[in-house]
Amino acid sequence: MATFAMGANIGILLAFLIGGIAGQALGWRWAFVIAGIPGLALAVLMRLTVAEPERPAGKADRRGSVFAATLNTIWNDRGLFHAMWGLAITGIVTFGALAWNAAFIIRAHMVSARPRRASISR
Repeated sequence: MATFAMGANIGILLAFLIGGIAGQALGWRWAFVIAGIPGLALAVLMRLTVAEPERPAGKADRRGSVFAATLNTIWNDRGLFHAMWGLAITGIVTFGALAWNAAFIIRAHMVSARPRRASISR
């Protein structure tokens, strides 16, 4: 579980570090292109290496949608409902602030993106 949780922090570190380098050298548009390359490579790798599981023909699940059952469970459990909303709001605020953090520091303190990429990624 610790390795899984560590992935988000490493991803943020690499995003600021590589994004800062690419943004300074090539511009912000190319930084987004470079950010998309690993995802495209993983998509091709998954398509070539992971087989689609076989499904038995004619045996549809008539119990209903799993998504609807999950929403019903969350809606009926007051504690779970509030925990889910709390996590959603926390995530929106945290990642929203994180997305603008580098731009704010660069503009408010009038510094170049070059020295900021290493210090923000720490």
